[in-house]
Amino acid sequence: MIVWTWRWKDEKGVRFVERFYDDGSKYITEYHPDFIWDYRITKDGKRLAEIHSPNYEHLDNS
Repeated sequence: MIVWTWRWKDEKGVRFVERFYDDGSKYITEYHPDFIWDYRITKDGKRLAEIHSPNYEHLDNS
């Protein structure tokens, strides 16, 4: 279960959404200008299940 969510932006403009779970793990989504990166970090610091996808928000669909 998600305990809390934290949203922030770094100095380069990359937006982050971190979801913290009651088991000590967290799920992070990074919104870069041309791609989105999702991954889970276990409570012992291991990075799991990285998903890298294009950011369709900035494409011209005309």
